[in-house]
Amino acid sequence: MSVLQVLIVTASLLVLYRVLLKTIGVKQLGVWSLVMATTSLAQLANLGFAAGVTKFVAKYAAREEHETASRVIQTAVLTLAVLTGTFFVVVYPLAKWILSVFIPIESLKAGLSVLPYAFIAFWMLIVTGAFQAGLDGYQRIDARNLVVIGCSVVYLGLCVLFAPIWGLVGVAFASVLQNLLLLLVTCYVLKRYLPSLPIVRYSWDKALFREMLGYGTNFQLISLTFMLYEPTTKALLSKFGGLAAVGYYEMANRMVQQVRGLIATPAFSLVPAIADLKERAANRIAGLYLKSYSLVFCLAVAAYALVIMYSPVVSLVWIGHFEPRFVLFSCLLSLGWFLNLLAVPSYFANLGQGELSWNLIGHATTAVLNVVTGYVLGLRFGGPGVVVGWAFSLASGSAVMAVNYHVRNGVPLSRLLPRPSIILSVIGALGVWATYVVFRRYMHAVGGLSVLVVDYAVFSLALVLALWLHPSRKQVFGLFTGRVA
Repeated sequence: MSVLQVLIVTASLLVLYRVLLKTIGVKQLGVWSLVMATTSLAQLANLGFAAGVTKFVAKYAAREEHETASRVIQTAVLTLAVLTGTFFVVVYPLAKWILSVFIPIESLKAGLSVLPYAFIAFWMLIVTGAFQAGLDGYQRIDARNLVVIGCSVVYLGLCVLFAPIWGLVGVAFASVLQNLLLLLVTCYVLKRYLPSLPIVRYSWDKALFREMLGYGTNFQLISLTFMLYEPTTKALLSKFGGLAAVGYYEMANRMVQQVRGLIATPAFSLVPAIADLKERAANRIAGLYLKSYSLVFCLAVAAYALVIMYSPVVSLVWIGHFEPRFVLFSCLLSLGWFLNLLAVPSYFANLGQGELSWNLIGHATTAVLNVVTGYVLGLRFGGPGVVVGWAFSLASGSAVMAVNYHVRNGVPLSRLLPRPSIILSVIGALGVWATYVVFRRYMHAVGGLSVLVVDYAVFSLALVLALWLHPSRKQVFGLFTGRVA
């Protein structure tokens, strides 16, 4: 269900951005991207509660203490609603000033006009996150995914309806309606699995608040580092590359992130699973981690090799022409997020075990490096330099988390390159290199299209065959068959 969710959301985004390019244009898309990045200031008031809900609901559900699990959700919802709502009111003038610094004067009015919509939409999304975390805690990620799928399709329809009429404001209004629907439906679905959850009259539990606050302290610090992630990258990209570069970066980043979601979203089930194992059979955690890492590695290699290879084709289909900035950003982001994916199993294992300090160190490494390298490289190389700095920072912080998990838990570092995936990795690297050579030498040559088709066919089939023969494929099929049986 997690994979299905990402596939459908990705398809919706492909259509959505095509529509937005035709209706509001790439510069207005860049403005909307900067506005949404500004709303992430709300992470300051998050306190890590949404993530804490998953762990503690899983913990109390494993103990059959469902009333306590209900109070966990109620406490988190009330806390997030009040704190983030108050924070948005206070920080609104600061957000307007930030936009005035990074959005050109001719586009500033449009950006300020949609800022209130962005704040309201993000507030509802944060509150919804607590309910979604409750579903995760009960390991009903399938139900959560169905809700997300439905709401993403509704959002596409709303944008198609409103964007041609109201432009950027129509996109912002559609975002508000989507998140309102997501909030209401998620509440309804969660109550089906947790009947003791009240509809309106929520109570706030001081003891549970303290318990979640202790867990969420590191998460709050992690949230602070997020402010030096995407908002910083987009702000620097706007300064050194312009709004159009931000728009193409937004599209490339969304594509790469959706591919990441195909792998990372199912892996999130490690959090409630490991939290449950910690209560029942802690000795099984290491085996679960290694199986997850091996699966993530092989899927990441194949997925991002194909993204890099096909990014020129995606540019032609999605944008309507070959856009060098989009292709370059796609390749750089694919490298950064590929290495980040390798840290996903250790990151989620730490969450499930309640050991967050090295997650925080990894995020802090990424955040600090992003500011420094993004500015220095942007000053020297413009927009591409900013994206190179971000990709390098992301890879560095992810490496810190993955390597430390292996060292701390006595897992050999050699397991970071699983032996069954070596052939797959070689094929992926050769495919990327061959596609680059073909484009450089034959893009404008007679018969170049035929050479390109052969290149795509050979290496795509080789990657599919290597995946089919990979031991993890049998593992996944075995689990699926066992579940159906």
